[in-house]
Amino acid sequence: MLMTLCETGTRGLIGAFFGPASKGEPDYAHDPVGHLTSDMLLLADRAFDSNRLLVDIAAQGAQFLIRATTVRRPPVLALLPDGSYLTRIGDLSLRVIEAEVRSRTADGGAFGGTYRLLTTLTDPSSDPPTTWCISTTSVGRSRSHTWRSVTPCSRGESCVRRTR
Repeated sequence: MLMTLCETGTRGLIGAFFGPASKGEPDYAHDPVGHLTSDMLLLADRAFDSNRLLVDIAAQGAQFLIRATTVRRPPVLALLPDGSYLTRIGDLSLRVIEAEVRSRTADGGAFGGTYRLLTTLTDPSSDPPTTWCISTTSVGRSRSHTWRSVTPCSRGESCVRRTR
């Protein structure tokens, strides 16, 4: 198993962690946390939304935007003007953004769905999710997603638009 922490703009490798596959991705996710700094925004997929990991990331001072698992339904504590809402997970105050993601792949296929995003960026006026883009590349049977805050989406990219 290999877990990496990479910079999305330059694709620079910040850290790499190896071990047996029996440990699993969620357990390896804690290994790179010590390399996070307060000027970083961590982007992660749904396998990385455990309460302990969220707390550990925030304790490093880093911000995060993480797609939640479909079973995670955090309570709505306050609705925000942009349709997102505030919640608490443990001692963390978080913002939840429900977003519709639709994409076309290079081979003409399509995929997408509704996603729940958890973030420490709690102010919608300074961090609006009006449109975020995902650069998608396919390598063999796997897909790679890079989340960027670019408006508007350009050709060949997936658009993420908030649904609430």
